[in-house]
Amino acid sequence: RGISYYDGTVFEAYDQAGEDVGAVFGGGRFDKLSRIYGKRDMPATGVAGGFERLMLSLERKGLFPDTDQNCQVFVVMAGSEVRKETIEVLRLLRVDGVRADRDLKERPLRKQMEYAASIKARLVVIVGPREIKEKKVRLRDMKTGEERDVEKNRIVGEVAKILS
Repeated sequence: RGISYYDGTVFEAYDQAGEDVGAVFGGGRFDKLSRIYGKRDMPATGVAGGFERLMLSLERKGLFPDTDQNCQVFVVMAGSEVRKETIEVLRLLRVDGVRADRDLKERPLRKQMEYAASIKARLVVIVGPREIKEKKVRLRDMKTGEERDVEKNRIVGEVAKILS
């Protein structure tokens, strides 16, 4: 390993199946290292890993799940009186595995829509007093601009269809 304090077995671990990224881990015995610092000899073994090398090796093998964390659906609250219903819609989507979020600042509708566009949310679900009265939500596809009412109890299925 090129370090003079090793005095016994020295080892390195390589990813032989992948591209050469160098040693992923390495280490060895250094029983006399403590003597350098004025202490008595004591048995010691150490190992260290190269985080970047390990991550590169694992990534090249495709061993990481999809790490796309972008918000897929942004739930917009059209008025503070529908906060409870907004959170319920958000919960339903998240339970189904949809990456969904909402505006915690409770900004005006237009600002929430602008924010949804800025984070590149694919869909926006608008929850407003009129929609709640009708047991519906408004679904907007940010890619196509299409907007329609969907029954609240069917929103998860509709979102799944569009995202698949």
